Amino acid sequence: MSYMKTNTLGSLCAMYSTIALDFDDTLAMLRERDRLVDLKGLMRPLNLSDSKLPLTYQRKILVSWLSDVAEEYHLAPQTLHLAVLYLDRFLLTPEGKKLSTQTLQCYGVACVSLAAKYEETHRPYLDDYTYITAYAYTRTQITEAETEIINVLKFELTCATSYDFATYYLARYYPTKEKLLVMIRYLCELTLSFHTYREFSCEIVGRAAVMAGLKLLNCIVDDNIIAENTAETTGVVDDIVALYHAAKTLDIFKEIHQTYSSCSRLKVATCIDTQ
Repeated sequence: MSYMKTNTLGSLCAMYSTIALDFDDTLAMLRERDRLVDLKGLMRPLNLSDSKLPLTYQRKILVSWLSDVAEEYHLAPQTLHLAVLYLDRFLLTPEGKKLSTQTLQCYGVACVSLAAKYEETHRPYLDDYTYITAYAYTRTQITEAETEIINVLKFELTCATSYDFATYYLARYYPTKEKLLVMIRYLCELTLSFHTYREFSCEIVGRAAVMAGLKLLNCIVDDNIIAENTAETTGVVDDIVALYHAAKTLDIFKEIHQTYSSCSRLKVATCIDTQ
């Protein structure tokens, strides 16, 4: 799935109308999937088996790189978010805590491969993944990592991500705002690199990304979203708005900021500067 083929508002509305009888059923389904995942353990200080650097730091570098991989192979944003969710779930397991610095990237690529199989109609080949890692890993190593991840996660690969919730709220309340969609995609992608957002449910982060996008673009907030807002969500909204402005100067976001400053992404990374 490429960005242009799968990420229009029309396709999002069509997607949600086909997977449930109505929006309320869809929200209930997403919430049920969200409850199955608890990633608050990522808030604890963890290290890889052969490194003194915090896992959170190495995770940040890896997720930024995975974002570049998704862009290189035109993967849908759902695929990237699902891949990072698989990665975080695996890192919290005893098997994940045994990973070394040398194998972390391999398991990150394996998570992308799994998510692509789940989400994409046309997905990269194994040779593409070995190439993108500069042949640091073989096809066999990547497939073995996939197998281990699947087994450790007990084949529970159907999850709700913050981007799922964000696009749900967008399709329900703002079905005609294309620029808002791209802005929300950008904001959700920025949050992936920071493990601190795992302290909150995917629903809270997704809804906060929508409200942050509305705030940045000076759009009117729908009363129904305001009614579902909480003090917790408000704090996350402020954090995401601050992250948007900080992304311009953070080296880790250099590539993604450049991508979302392009005309094809409606220059959402820089449009606030020109308002």
